[in-house]
Amino acid sequence: MSQSKTPAKVKIGPHTFSIKWVEGLEECGNMIGQSLSITINNTIPASLARETLLHEIIHADFYLNGSLADKANEMEERIVQALGCGLLATLRENPEIVAYLLAK
Repeated sequence: MSQSKTPAKVKIGPHTFSIKWVEGLEECGNMIGQSLSITINNTIPASLARETLLHEIIHADFYLNGSLADKANEMEERIVQALGCGLLATLRENPEIVAYLLAK
């Protein structure tokens, strides 16, 4: 995936997370709350990279807003996985809704 159009940061709440696009990552992506960073595998297809970025942003939101207890990490992963793909598809297919939601 070309890095020329990939974002380098995302603001989530009052915090700015860096976004690193790297090769050699075993998974599609990950989020490390303590360092306010998101890492995305830059060798995956662009559509999967977009879904993965949204997935990791949702994880970051969980982290910043009092994540589920450690013993519920599997539950958080299921919730994030369920939200990521559907939410991205909904936003992409409904630009008028996105514009409405982002209006000030």
